[in-house]
Amino acid sequence: MAKNRLIYDGDCPFCSKFAALVRFRKAAGPVDILNAREHPEIVKEMAAKGINLDKGMALDLDGRIYHGSDAINRIALMSTGSGPFNAFTAAVFKSRIASKTMYPVMKAARRIALCLKGKKGIG
Repeated sequence: MAKNRLIYDGDCPFCSKFAALVRFRKAAGPVDILNAREHPEIVKEMAAKGINLDKGMALDLDGRIYHGSDAINRIALMSTGSGPFNAFTAAVFKSRIASKTMYPVMKAARRIALCLKGKKGIG
């Protein structure tokens, strides 16, 4: 059985908050939530698979990798919906169209936040 994991940028305040608050349904099984900056081997592994973690978080679920807006959409579909944050995530991002529309704004906010903190991208 494949190990499920969410890989995010720990230097991004938005990504970190999202990773800390997201709650997966039990049906998803255990999901390791990993800061890419603490796991350079995972960054290399993802890059070898064509996944650029500077362009979005990754969800490795049962051996299939979802990236960027696809990851946030899949997370929303698997969210418990409990609590205001998870209810919002589930309601908004369960739509692929909403995920694809809003994700570029989220990436821009990440770039601005990293710049303000004087941080560079993951890669």
